[in-house]
Amino acid sequence: MSKISDYQKALRKKKEEDDKQTVEELAVELMKKPGHLLKQLKEAGIQKSKASDVLTLRDKNQLLKHLQNLHRLKVPREKITSQVAAETNKLIRRVAQEENGAEFEALNYFLGTVLVGEKIVPDFQKLINLIVAKSVLVGALPMQKLGRPKVEKLDAIGLQAASRYWEMIDSGVSYDEAVQKLSTEFHKSERHIMRLIAPHKKTVGETPEKRATHRSWNNIMREFYMSHPNFSNSFAKMFEPKIPVPDFTDDDCMEHLEEMILELATRAQSLTKKI
Repeated sequence: MSKISDYQKALRKKKEEDDKQTVEELAVELMKKPGHLLKQLKEAGIQKSKASDVLTLRDKNQLLKHLQNLHRLKVPREKITSQVAAETNKLIRRVAQEENGAEFEALNYFLGTVLVGEKIVPDFQKLINLIVAKSVLVGALPMQKLGRPKVEKLDAIGLQAASRYWEMIDSGVSYDEAVQKLSTEFHKSERHIMRLIAPHKKTVGETPEKRATHRSWNNIMREFYMSHPNFSNSFAKMFEPKIPVPDFTDDDCMEHLEEMILELATRAQSLTKKI
């Protein structure tokens, strides 16, 4: 469990403690006699015998559900069988397994769904939110599937070189001049530079328009990230100051986001369920 999850668990526990009431206190709040409330609690399956007994938030929710059921019309509900969205669940599982290029595919699928105006499955929307949050922390969009990289360091250098190369080409720099500059910058032969660049053409964009969009988005993310050097500390503003907020690092945030993706994957089962 991540450090942030531990903190959230402590917050929930504190809230549960704060939400506890005696039967008598709740009776006063509901303007009922304690004896009448004890009877209703018993009917709801909550065993309390005296006015001083303590009720938890779970007890109160159970009582509320019981009272709502008493006033609800008893209409038999027809069973409807629906197929859980197989494609989105598959993407959730692939992202949770850290499959190469899966996060980019999820974003691309989301884009297509938005463009055609289809409804977004809640869990898939949550996955997209988490991927975007990770992108903010990293300062760049996830990469497309490029096959199994032989050396991760070279792969990262290749992407950086490809971004620089196409940025120069799009700005009017000649091929020879661009390659020469990159050769000097990365301390590699011109031939080696082109081998590094080739696998990343799709990632940086195959047309000037796509490359411009990609650069614009990355610049926005980079500026956002750089303008929030204490990004992790902003967590303190999201919680009530009942429990001291730990000094969360960016690694803690990333660990928590990945933990949430894994939790989503446990629900992404391509099975038929009854509603």
